[in-house]
Amino acid sequence: MHALREYIQAQLDSRGWVAADLAKHSGISKQVVSGLLNDDRASIDRLPLDSTIDGLAQAFRVERDVILAKVGEAMGLPMSRTVVVYEASGVPNDVLIQELRRRLREDVMGNAEHPAPIGAAPIGVVHTSVTPPQTRPVAASRTPDEEPPRAGRRGSGRRAGR
Repeated sequence: MHALREYIQAQLDSRGWVAADLAKHSGISKQVVSGLLNDDRASIDRLPLDSTIDGLAQAFRVERDVILAKVGEAMGLPMSRTVVVYEASGVPNDVLIQELRRRLREDVMGNAEHPAPIGAAPIGVVHTSVTPPQTRPVAASRTPDEEPPRAGRRGSGRRAGR
């Protein structure tokens, strides 16, 4: 069994899903899902369609790169890049917000390993640059309630020869 099938099966098992659930959550046809789950080859020889890769990523709530890494592994390609997957669905919102604040502060302020870029503003300081929009002069002779003047007629409005 190749790495992609093992991954898909592990994801289904961890969620208590069957093939129909995967088809429903991924938008992949039941036939394609069945083909993925019944593929007993040791490796695959071609890349799945983008819609299949995107559907699997959507269903399992992972980045597309995670699926592509499993596809590469299933194709026997050397995988030198580690893909880290975080499951945050069980983490309380206040903990997530605290982590985001820490990361944003680190991005702006920098840390010992990665100092902030020169000229970076600390959190709480906002630099704005506002350019006024281009405006056209408005005729001062009419009030806002008045209709704008209509375009004048050219000629008498009659066709030549009538």
